[in-house]
Amino acid sequence: MISAGQNPTLDTSVERRTDNLSFLTVMSGYLIVCVVAIHTLDLYWRSYNNGGLFINLNFPHKLVELIIRYAVPIFVFISAFKFQLSYERKMKTGKPFLMGEYVRSRIERLIISYLVWSAFYLVLRIVRDFIQTRAFIWPSPQELNGILIGYGNFAYQLWFIPMLFVVSIGVIFLKFVVKRPEILYVVYIIHILLTVVFPNTINYFPLSNWLSYFLSFEIGLYCARAYLKQARLPNFLIITLFWLGLCLLKLVNQNLQVDAFLDLMLFIVAPTFVYQVAINFFSQVSEKNILYQIGLYTWPIFLIHAPFLTSLTTSALDRFHVYSLLTALPITLGITLVSIVIYKIIERFSPKRLMGVLF
Repeated sequence: MISAGQNPTLDTSVERRTDNLSFLTVMSGYLIVCVVAIHTLDLYWRSYNNGGLFINLNFPHKLVELIIRYAVPIFVFISAFKFQLSYERKMKTGKPFLMGEYVRSRIERLIISYLVWSAFYLVLRIVRDFIQTRAFIWPSPQELNGILIGYGNFAYQLWFIPMLFVVSIGVIFLKFVVKRPEILYVVYIIHILLTVVFPNTINYFPLSNWLSYFLSFEIGLYCARAYLKQARLPNFLIITLFWLGLCLLKLVNQNLQVDAFLDLMLFIVAPTFVYQVAINFFSQVSEKNILYQIGLYTWPIFLIHAPFLTSLTTSALDRFHVYSLLTALPITLGITLVSIVIYKIIERFSPKRLMGVLF
């Protein structure tokens, strides 16, 4: 086991209590609805707006896209935030941080679930194709390889899991174990330069966009340390104005390079802005709050909502020529609630050991 030692910088005299993190649950509730909306609207963006490029969307679609677009980097932010709280809690007890133990927990929590759900949806895809064509269409080598990295997986939303695994392990190993954060900073600078100068880099290197999520993870660690020490973050008004300014620039910009740079900036600013909103307005939220209730089921909703619930619904709407921004958004909430119902049914009839593997 590799030990990262203790953290001498934590001032426990001003440490904030961490027994009430309801604002993170509210954030998760809002974000998972955004994720469902992204996948509900995906067919619409791609079918009617030149491949779904942001600069090709019309103004109302851009507004909606800006609201839902950055859910994934904010989820990465939350993961980092929770890790930092857990890390500081362990340091307070005098126990060393064991990287091997953390990797094992990530494998149990993320990778096993990822492989199980990937296999499940792959079987469903084969069954669906057999019903439609009366022929067994076995997965191609490309599809099987896609499962290894998340891209090409029939359940397209699952790409988030290997990405989060790589990002969390990479940042934590370099910052907390070998203590060489400067390696990350050099990578970030190179990534920012390549994104600005060559905005199509992602088309040639499909995993290059993962580096943007490293930045979101870093911001989560920083905000958690500030939260624990009750340190001041940038003023809420300043962050809000900065976020609004970036959004306004994205709305009016038509240059692909500028859009790539603004997108990268929002990977950093959007998590900070949403966190500030949550901590300022939802730190003492009622458990009856709808976003809080949805947030309790974030992981099951993520695993269940796509690809079948979203694709069946959007395809039906498109077939009857009623697939639009106005019809897709209410459907988003319906898919979210149906996902919770399906989870509760699975929970009702499944043994605890199976639930531990699935969720």
